[in-house]
Amino acid sequence: MTFVLLQEAACSIPQGFNLQQRRDIVFSQALAALACGFVMRLYAGLQDKDFLRQLHLVGLVAQFESLLSTYSEEIGMLEDMEVGISDLQKVMFKITEAKTDDLRELQPSVCGRRDHYTVEVPLPQVIFQTLPEEIKEGKLLRVFPVLFNVGINEQQTIAERYCSYSLFILKSLLL
Repeated sequence: MTFVLLQEAACSIPQGFNLQQRRDIVFSQALAALACGFVMRLYAGLQDKDFLRQLHLVGLVAQFESLLSTYSEEIGMLEDMEVGISDLQKVMFKITEAKTDDLRELQPSVCGRRDHYTVEVPLPQVIFQTLPEEIKEGKLLRVFPVLFNVGINEQQTIAERYCSYSLFILKSLLL
């Protein structure tokens, strides 16, 4: 019996690698969108003391929107998107002071492993000095990713009338 179970496990290893590779690809795209959005929002909110206080007290709410339906092939894209966005809970931001004002020094960098990532965002010295002390001291900023989906095409209408339009996600397969 053990031999049969080992053979079965050996056959499922390539599928597991394919799922992990797919998850990594989706996560890298979601992480790029999150990092770009955070940097844009940070620069836009540097004068907003309430935003900066919320950032270090609570964290960042990252909202993603989708117009995919829960019918046909779009459900696979929606499931990938949901898993990629939920994986963003493992990401934290750290704002640092750039050594110089050179544009190459102001690029965000990512470090970490699958279970935890830190995105370091360097700011010019003049801007960095205006931040709250908690952020300047290197406090990690949490991310709360949220996905809103509104299927608005005829595919979603079909799904609502004739099929189950719930989104079932097999997270256990991807974990």
